[in-house]
Amino acid sequence: MKFAETDVKLMQLIQRRGLGKASIRKYNVVFREVYELVGRTPSQLIAEAKKEEQQFNNEEGIPQVLGLSERKVNVKISFIVFSIGSSMCNFCTN
Repeated sequence: MKFAETDVKLMQLIQRRGLGKASIRKYNVVFREVYELVGRTPSQLIAEAKKEEQQFNNEEGIPQVLGLSERKVNVKISFIVFSIGSSMCNFCTN
């Protein structure tokens, strides 16, 4: 899947940054690996993170917001970094 051509958020990022073809290819490789690991596109990850930022009522009806450590997106990011780790960093810098 070419996320740079199908994912709205990634397309907006590429346009804002004025990325070249080589950088776009790298983004596609990295986000394909992320998608294979967590089953979410960049836009889906962003939407999930925004939803978790919203206030909600707990069991007692008290408004609260999830702490950073309780958010699924942070767990996914940790998993991605651990799984791809140095290969992703080396790929992006070469």
